[in-house]
Formats: sequence, structure tokens, C-alpha cells
Amino acid sequence: MAEIKSEKLNSRLLLETAVAAVREKQGRDLAVFDVRRFSSVTDYQLVVSALSTPHIKALYNAVRLAVKDSGGLCCHKSGEPDSGWIVADYLDVVMHFFDQDTRRRYALDELWADVPRVEI
Repeated sequence: MAEIKSEKLNSRLLLETAVAAVREKQGRDLAVFDVRRFSSVTDYQLVVSALSTPHIKALYNAVRLAVKDSGGLCCHKSGEPDSGWIVADYLDVVMHFFDQDTRRRYALDELWADVPRVEI
């Protein structure tokens, strides 16, 4: 069985790696929520908007490759760019890549309004 996460890639490093990749690909409205006090399954939720379907794909692929290069692998991915939402589960960090309309519809920012945000 493949190892999901290397010892050197803790949740904060995983998060920082993902945020750097998102910024490099010009992701919009980046929000990171520290859900450690509220969730027993993950530490952080990363939410980012894309300008188009190809941009969703580019953001997801940039993060996937950056994290892989750092020794981490995605545990589970759901959704496709055409759906307006890809969610990637890296265990310690769950990442949501939305188009702008789908992000408004699912309103994760409102759901986690009382959860501390992380500035990176």
C-alpha cells in the first residue's frame, strides 16, 4: 500500500506548499480555516476561487504537483473542473477549488464564519 504522507510533510508545511502553488497560479479569494478545534478528521480547510474551468484544473494540478514534490499525496479527489468544484483530501488539509458561482452557492465561507482564519 502506498504511503499517503511522508514524515517530513506536517499539516502546516502541506498548507504552506498548497498556498504557494495557488498564489503562483493566481487563485482568487484564498481563505484558509483552522478547523483543528472543530474537526477530528482534518486540521485546515483551504478554499480558493478560479476564474474559469481551465483555471480550476490548473490550480488543482499546481497544488497536486507541488505537494507531491514535497512528499505528500492526495488521499481522495472528488469533482471535475466542469462541475465548478474539485475537492482534494490530503487528510490534514482539505482543499476546495471552486468557480466563483459554485463557491457562492455552497457558501463554505459562511459555514465557517466563526472558525479562525489562517494568514499565510
